Amino acid sequence: MDTALQQPSLFDEQAKERVAAQDELLETLLSTLRVADDFESTRSDRTRQAQGLIVKTAEDYAMAQTRERLYVTDLCKVAAVSERTLEYAFKEIMGLTPVAYLARLRLHRVRQALLAATPGSTTVTTEALNGASGTSANSRAPTRNASANGRRKRCDETPDRAPQRKSAEFR
Repeated sequence: MDTALQQPSLFDEQAKERVAAQDELLETLLSTLRVADDFESTRSDRTRQAQGLIVKTAEDYAMAQTRERLYVTDLCKVAAVSERTLEYAFKEIMGLTPVAYLARLRLHRVRQALLAATPGSTTVTTEALNGASGTSANSRAPTRNASANGRRKRCDETPDRAPQRKSAEFR
């Protein structure tokens, strides 16, 4: 860029080549657009687009609900689909079920609350049970060991280690 500012004449010599390259690029783009105009989406394409919209609608709603418990049925209502359709869409688009999505969202929110808390001001149990975690995949809460094992796999730490790690980072 400095060379262009200091010696613009260097780039004037290639003006014809640059114009020819621009013309060729425009012709290529126009021919590509003509081909794309004739494109008809397949049933599979339309299904995937619909599934993407379902997941986006459900995910936007879940992310906006920070203080309420969430259930799969809530996501179904907001996306206006059956549980089966929601599950197919989540599996196709996200590679996991709505139940797994809600569990991950809950664990993420608990972790964020633990990281935001001052050391000693809260416990893992408190954060897991309070409204800040706010999501539940179903009416049965996962066992403590199952939750900690899932957390260990995703974050390389158990929930009780997050506040300790945070306090160690600020020393």
